[in-house]
Amino acid sequence: MRDISERLGVTKAALYYHFPSKESILDALLEPFVSELGRLVDLVRQSPPPPPRIIIERFVEALAGPGGVLLVFADDPSVIHRKIGKSDILSLQQALVHGLAGPAPTHLGLLRAYCAVGSLRGGIIGMAIERAQAAARQSTSADEERRSGAGEAVTCSERIRVLVSQVSRTF
Repeated sequence: MRDISERLGVTKAALYYHFPSKESILDALLEPFVSELGRLVDLVRQSPPPPPRIIIERFVEALAGPGGVLLVFADDPSVIHRKIGKSDILSLQQALVHGLAGPAPTHLGLLRAYCAVGSLRGGIIGMAIERAQAAARQSTSADEERRSGAGEAVTCSERIRVLVSQVSRTF
């Protein structure tokens, strides 16, 4: 909480006023994605469900928008099973996968649907990292030019710090 408050430039007391715990911060970060995913699952459960292309396009929009926060924590079990409102992320994802797999999915159909969802997540993460690397290269080049003019060297650890900072800002 101290690190978060320092990064935001507020006191811990002010942060605790709005968020009484780390879990409440996590809930606030995840809620927009969970809401969007819930709306998508409602769409998938309609009769007839939308075509897979529409489901995938809407899922990409959710991942690229509010879901970007989730991708940072994508493999953390406490996040995957976290209840936000009346749903948890895992059950929403499973409903989406079953919607993609069709009304009477085979094992192969389910595998394809899970692979599609995993590929989308990987693609979003890959693009975020690529954007962050480009921004870091641009930032590092400008910093190196400034430092070389002042006779200073840029260390490898400083370059890594800039990259990590850019990746975290992207999410």
